Amino acid sequence: MRVQLKFDAIEIPYQDYEPHDDPFDDDEESVRLLKSIIFNNLSHEDRSLMILYADCQSMRKVADSLNISLGTVQVNLNRIKKFIQNKYNELKRNS
Repeated sequence: MRVQLKFDAIEIPYQDYEPHDDPFDDDEESVRLLKSIIFNNLSHEDRSLMILYADCQSMRKVADSLNISLGTVQVNLNRIKKFIQNKYNELKRNS
């Protein structure tokens, strides 16, 4: 069962969230392919969750920032990671 995240109703106070350097700032082909998958194949909610996780480096911090349970973050991130991995492998096989 997929849990729908409601980002429209969640406000992250600006002062509590300061982005780090771009975790996707790399020119390697594999990184470009991953960026393409993330930005072209994920829903807005999934993409936002993945980017927030990449920036925070902690599922607990993501859960706290979004005021949702750690379990919800874990389930959704694992689903997103599997999707990205499968799509990446598919694209690598076809190239």
